[in-house]
This record gives sequence, C-alpha cells and structure tokens, in this order.
Amino acid sequence: ATKHLCQRRISLGLRRTGSPQIGEREKKMMTLSGLERGDIKTEGKVTKMGIITTENLTKIFKSRFKNQNITALDNLNIEIEKGEIFGLLGPNGSGKTTMIKILLGLIFPTRGKVSVLGSSPRKVSIKREIGYLPETPYFYEFMNPLELLDFYGKLFEIPYDKRKRDNEKLLELAGLSKFKKLKIRNFSKGMVQRVGLAASIINNPKLLILDEPTLGL
Repeated sequence: ATKHLCQRRISLGLRRTGSPQIGEREKKMMTLSGLERGDIKTEGKVTKMGIITTENLTKIFKSRFKNQNITALDNLNIEIEKGEIFGLLGPNGSGKTTMIKILLGLIFPTRGKVSVLGSSPRKVSIKREIGYLPETPYFYEFMNPLELLDFYGKLFEIPYDKRKRDNEKLLELAGLSKFKKLKIRNFSKGMVQRVGLAASIINNPKLLILDEPTLGL
C-alpha cells in the first residue's frame, strides 16, 4: 500500500536559472512553459502558493471477491509549493499512477481531500492550467508534429500568431525541428515521447505532471 510510498523532494533550484543540475534546453523549456516563475507577488508582497495539497488521501478499489479490496493510496499527505520538482518513487502497484489520476480529476478518491492550484482538480478551469505527459502517449499518426501542436493549440484557444511562433520554438527545444513535417507514424518511441513533452507545455501550464518522462529517450 502507498502508506509506505517513498516520497522525496528533489531540490533543483528551479527559482534560479543558474542551477547546475539543469541543462540549457531544460531551462528554456521551463521558461517557455512558465514553470520558472518562483513565488507569487500580490500587492508588493511575496507569498507562497501550494500547488498540490492532499490530506489523508485514500483510494480503495473494490474487488468482486469478498475481503479482497485493494488499497492504492492510504492516508497520503503531501504539500508541493510553486517552483518545486516533486518526485514520486515507489515499486509497481504502489499507487503513483492512481495519485496522478486523482490530481488530474480522472478518478475520485475514496476519502480525504485534494487541492490542485487552490481548487478541486475536477474543475475545467483548473485543467486548463495543467500540462500532462502520460506514461505511454498516443497521438494521431496521420499528423506531423507541427499539425499536432497546432491542433492542441486550437483546443486551448491560443491565437494563430502565437501558436505559429510558439510551436516552432517547442519543436526546436524538443529536438524535432528537422522532423516537424514527418508523419508521426514514422517516429520512434523516443521521438513520440519528445512530441509529448512539447505538447505538455503548449498551454503554458502552471503545473506540469510527467509520468515516466524519460521512457524511450
């Protein structure tokens, strides 16, 4: 059960562009996605913002068999502040993906509280502020990366001029500029993952959730 889930804060100095642990490409992607904003300034004051907060978060999956329910999350309490990288570490079946699905508003917790960007993760307005890369992304194979990013940009109602400008930058940062007009069906697993990374920050998210982001790279 996730009562023993190993949680670890990874302090990479996201508020400082000079952090030695982050490469130049990663710093550019964070800057473009708005992840390097640091603290929030309100009327001249600097305040901390809790991006993700859970309180006694529990998820139990019911089984058809008597007394064989599965506890995926067991009274999980975490608090993630703005500008942090937070890693979920644990073996298969420890509840990492379950927690991500709850944070995305895809499933309900059995009990406990969860707050994302100060509100319920099921609010559509909150979902617009989140970027997400699933463990195994799947895209329309008949599109090329440029068409795909433009499609997602339209869903977020990003103006045409901004889409055209930012999409080129995103593909350059993901190392796909040379392949921007190649159909995705011809991409390797690693190239598809790069497309997913670019797509995950197209909406300039306040929160970025990556599930196995280095898979295939």
